Amino acid sequence: MVCQRRVCLLHKVRFVQVDVFSDSPFGGNPVVVVPQAEGISEEQMQTIAQGLFAETAFVLPPTDPRADVRVQFFTPTTRVPFSGHPTLGTAYVLADEGEVELEEPVTRIHEELEIGVLPIDLHVERGEITKVVMTGKSPSFHAALEEISELAEALTLDEEEITATGLPPQVVSTGLPALMVPVRSLAAVQGIRCDVPLDTPRLNALCERVGAQAVMVFTFETLERSSTVHVRLFAPLLGVEEDPATGSASGALGAYLVQHRAIPTQPITRLCTEQGYEIGRPCTVHVEVDTRGEGLEIRVGGQVVKSVEGYIYY
Repeated sequence: MVCQRRVCLLHKVRFVQVDVFSDSPFGGNPVVVVPQAEGISEEQMQTIAQGLFAETAFVLPPTDPRADVRVQFFTPTTRVPFSGHPTLGTAYVLADEGEVELEEPVTRIHEELEIGVLPIDLHVERGEITKVVMTGKSPSFHAALEEISELAEALTLDEEEITATGLPPQVVSTGLPALMVPVRSLAAVQGIRCDVPLDTPRLNALCERVGAQAVMVFTFETLERSSTVHVRLFAPLLGVEEDPATGSASGALGAYLVQHRAIPTQPITRLCTEQGYEIGRPCTVHVEVDTRGEGLEIRVGGQVVKSVEGYIYY
């Protein structure tokens, strides 16, 4: 009787997991998408994300007439206003589920997020989605970090690895504020967390003080010849020890590099970030920084592939 009663009390909802910024399953950055989340409370959403131990996107009916859907994002520990790879993954899942009618060469949908309504472009060839690209919010630049000793110690880096780049650590946001940290060498970036763990309490305190929710460490020394930068992102404030790939922060990094003239710039500057290699989930993120209009327009995209589907009981 107890088991039967418990089964009656359970709810069931379908989910799809896709891996973003990769062309193969279980590469890239995974996100769980719940395509029909109407009726699930925010408390239940957080419980589901915590139980799955994955960033999870819940698709709801829009409240803004400009949007096709509304999406809420949860990490295992908290709700977040914006996250890049779930934004892209959600668009892919909706198209794959037949909720979006695909038209070549590009099908555009609009997602209502906490930061506003964003356009997402599905690039289509012969009926297949080849890549997904979002146009983000215009970047905002915060004051550069002048005192770096605490930052270097928290990341287990020598201060000279940062100062030798000639670039300042700075918080930049296209929806999720991240502290950009330039580092001279690939070896130093790869060495973070290898022998000595991050000083997470100090890193969290620093992020809270400067208004950042994540720290993106980057170097111009790369593993792949086609890459512009090699990056790692740490977001313990959001319950993410290390992110395999971060679309929102990659867009902010592109804006930072253009703003500081750290790379050759064009009316549309294109760059490629490599991320996730240190944790066994290599990712490739493509970024465009468009300077032709007023301010900077940031586009971030990559490939998406389905890896898991099934049901969640809650």
